[in-house]
Amino acid sequence: MFHLMVVLIAGIALGYFLRGKSKARISKAIFASIMLLIFFLGFTLGSNSELLRSLPIFGWNALLIALISMLLSAAFALLVKRLVKIE
Repeated sequence: MFHLMVVLIAGIALGYFLRGKSKARISKAIFASIMLLIFFLGFTLGSNSELLRSLPIFGWNALLIALISMLLSAAFALLVKRLVKIE
């Protein structure tokens, strides 16, 4: 946890001192860093065989949660429409 706080504070300090610099170069560096993080996340997930075996279950659970959320939202909207008498 301490390491995360040090990195965060270092980033804040660097941002403070570079606030007048070209934002285009900083944006490119941020984008490259995010792409690198996503790549390593994918690499880590791909190397975990137990997780890869569980992905279909996660996918079906995610689909079920999304469908239930949409159905309940639509039902609640219809209920509110009838209670408020919106035409």
